Amino acid sequence: DSEVVLYASGNAISDGVSVGYKGKVHLYAENAVPASGVVAMMGGSASSASDTSCMVNLGGFDQTMNCLDLCPETKINSTEQRSVRSIVPGEGNTALAGATLTLKGTRDALCAAHVRDAVSLVWDPVGAFTQAFSNQVNDTCGTISVKGGTFLIGCKASFPNVPSVVISANATLGIAADAAAGALAGVSDIRIAGRLEIASGAPGPFADGHAVLQIADGGRDAGLQHQLS
Repeated sequence: DSEVVLYASGNAISDGVSVGYKGKVHLYAENAVPASGVVAMMGGSASSASDTSCMVNLGGFDQTMNCLDLCPETKINSTEQRSVRSIVPGEGNTALAGATLTLKGTRDALCAAHVRDAVSLVWDPVGAFTQAFSNQVNDTCGTISVKGGTFLIGCKASFPNVPSVVISANATLGIAADAAAGALAGVSDIRIAGRLEIASGAPGPFADGHAVLQIADGGRDAGLQHQLS
């Protein structure tokens, strides 16, 4: 087991951090990882069944970084859905307060970690890049804001406790055909100025098959890509 603790902002680790099996990273300052840094975590390979403590702790501080990705050469077991790799807003009282994780992506990325507690996610890439999530029922009760590119809820993934989603102009929130049922079951308010794309054959993403959609003028032309009910 190993732990890394960062107590200051602006650390010169432009490539970011990689969190291996049973590794922990604690970020006890705002923007402890620079905006160019990637947080990479081991994915769901069959060999990780006994590993239960791989974690990134935001320390109760808002963080801005590049993206959430897999460690190099990590293989995903598509049948796996465990919560052994976690991204948490903090521990104790700081977990209750929550934290916002803003991702300024410069490339496509895939996260197979479990986003927990009260982490709000902002995807604001520099181009038409995709931040995908897979293999986890992410129980965060924070919000999702998609400001550009694509935020993809992928294979066996869901965010059932998120209460609201904002999709800005020129941004897309996608729900894959193999996403978990009820991918956005807790959402009561979705504000769309961009695109909401629900793949053909995807299980119903909303509780009872519906949610309140507020479509801005800029979002009407994009339309919805799938019957919601």
